[in-house]
Amino acid sequence: MQYIRIELPNCPMTAYIPDMALDFLPPRRAIVICPGGGYNHKAAHEGAPIARLLQGAGISAYVLDYRVMPCHREAPL
Repeated sequence: MQYIRIELPNCPMTAYIPDMALDFLPPRRAIVICPGGGYNHKAAHEGAPIARLLQGAGISAYVLDYRVMPCHREAPL
């Protein structure tokens, strides 16, 4: 299984897509993971490990790489 880094303006994320989803089959389930951390860090155990677990179950997972300290939370969430 592999992952893909997606660079969108102001919304970078990493996609963990099951191999079978790349065979152009009907739409499959997907989830966006926003790791916790309270604006000062991102909990490493809540991102990629969870995405890999879901990927292994046939679910596409996207880990959002939102900004944290030293940035301020006045930016849109």
